Formats: sequence, C-alpha cells, structure tokens
Amino acid sequence: MDDLVFDFIFCPDEPDEKIINSFSDIINEKDLNVDYLKKISRESISFEFEAGIDLLETLITRKIDKIKIRIDLSGKVLNENTYACYHPGLSNSKNFLNEPYFSVSKSMLRNSLINYLNDSFSWDNILIWEHEIVHWLDDSLKKYNEEFFFGKGDFQGKRFISHLFDYRSEGLADLLNTLIGRNNITSMESARKEFVSEIRRVFKVPPSKKLFPGSALRNLDKNASYNIGPWMILHVLSCPGNPDRFTGTEELMLKQKTNDNYEPHEIPSLIRNGLKIDNYTFLKYLTKPGVDGHPFLTGDQMRLIRKTMNTIPNGREDIKYYEKKHPEESGSIIKIIEFYNWFGHE
Repeated sequence: MDDLVFDFIFCPDEPDEKIINSFSDIINEKDLNVDYLKKISRESISFEFEAGIDLLETLITRKIDKIKIRIDLSGKVLNENTYACYHPGLSNSKNFLNEPYFSVSKSMLRNSLINYLNDSFSWDNILIWEHEIVHWLDDSLKKYNEEFFFGKGDFQGKRFISHLFDYRSEGLADLLNTLIGRNNITSMESARKEFVSEIRRVFKVPPSKKLFPGSALRNLDKNASYNIGPWMILHVLSCPGNPDRFTGTEELMLKQKTNDNYEPHEIPSLIRNGLKIDNYTFLKYLTKPGVDGHPFLTGDQMRLIRKTMNTIPNGREDIKYYEKKHPEESGSIIKIIEFYNWFGHE
C-alpha cells in the first residue's frame, strides 16, 4: 500500500491552558505545549491507524486521496462511550469514499499517547481502527441513502428497520473481534437467544398495559448490535438458502469455537464477502434457516414486530422523491418495505 496522507483537525484548534494541562500526567512538564501535543498526537494516531488498515490491506481497492482525522482534545465532541467513529458521507462530498473522515475521542488519544511515549502501541486502539475502517469500506452512496431514508419520518416501522440496519453494519465491523474471542457472545445459539430476549424485552406487551410504538423504540438497545450483529452476519454468510453464501464461513466458526489459529487470509476473505451483503439481503436471510436449521428472526418475532410497529405505506411522496433522484435506491427501498410488510405472513 502506498504511504497514506493524513489531514488532522484538532478540536479546538487552539486549546486553552486547561485542556493542555489535562495531559500533564502523560507528557513531561518541559514538553507540555500545544505544538508538542499536536505533534505526538499526529504521530501516535497515524501509527495505530496504519496498523489497523494493514489488517485489511487486501480489501483496500479504493484509491485513498487522504485520511481526515478529527482529534477531540476537549473531550466534548464525542461522548464518553465513543472512542472513534467514521463519518459516512462527510469529507469531500463529491469524493467521500476516497477521503474518509474519522474522529478520535480524548480517551482514545490519551491511551494512544501513553503507549506511544513508552515505545509501545495499543492493540485495543488498532482493533478500534480496524472496526472503523470496515465501516468506511462498507459505505456506499446506495447504503447511505437507504439508511437516511429509513432513519427519518413518522413511521415507526421505518425506524425499526433502520435499527436492524445497525445490526448489519456493526456486525460486519465487529466480525474480527468476534472471531478472536472479543465478543461477550460466543455462539450462534447464544446470539439467537439474546436477540429473542431483546425482541421480547422491547415488544412484549403486559396484558394490563397498552404499548405505543414510540415507547417501544425508546427501549431499543443500540449496543446489542455489537454483540449480536456479527452472529447475524455469520448466519447470512453461511445460510444454505443464500446463493451468495461464503463456503468458508462454517470452518471459521468452528475455529472460533475451538480457539484454533486462523490463516492470515481467512478473516479478510470473510469480511470481503460480508461487504457484499446489502440491507435487503441481510433482512431476507435473517428469516431463513441457517446451517443448524434455525432462522435468526422467527415468524412469531416478525409478527410481533409488524403488529407493534405497523406496516409502512409504499406510495408516499418521500419514495416518489427517491424514485426521481435516486432510482437505484428507490427500487431497493421498495423491496425492503414490501419484505417488512410481509413479516410474519406464512
């Protein structure tokens, strides 16, 4: 891979004394100034980013003009539970897939600096970058517009589909972590049970109470997508009914179960095939039996979801807008709506 070009943006660009002094437990007093802080921040973050992208080097087919990274020195830009993030559709709006834009939290920066100044590196940070780089590789104008469409509007069913899309994207980005044992869920069976619990927790209506769709959506646990999502991706990739199934999936799942070593090419090959899963394919094959004969999303679950969230009308102005401006996306959007409205029908 050619040398990467980085464009670092610091927030704020001119940090005050309070922000600078917040790194005094990491940087020697004689070196504690804005220029040095920015210098070692650029060096440490670029080193870990390059290590992360090296894990996926065989998957990088896009031309990379430059990598934009915003570093949150203040600790106020990213929330405390976010270490780094990829910003889909940002950077150069005409060329965003070739100029990916990321952000780094203050806590991740501190961890990076501590290791860098001790001539070491943070394996956690490298895996965080691998996760975010997969998000970038997974990004496309089609997926971006689909997710924007389903994430907006008054229909609760649209937003629930958007929530399921999170399971696809986070599941794909966390495949590596899952296969190397960094997932709280360690089997397909456990993942399905967790998903059943999540569905029941959100949608089960006590006999004496009426559950409104809006209140159900407020109960959705976005973090569940990181643990359950990778197993959903593995289900779709190994699903016998999927004509694009990846035949190496079952072997990798067996190695994960027995804690065997992977060949260097195996996990990147799995991720490469995972990147081919679009939103419609993901939803469709979650409802089909996997290699063990069980679907991830059962008929009872689908009926409960559709009953609570209601169907989505497909002749509205927002779809007509997409048909005119984004004809490719409008076709897949309608397919997704029709499939969701079918949920639970035998």
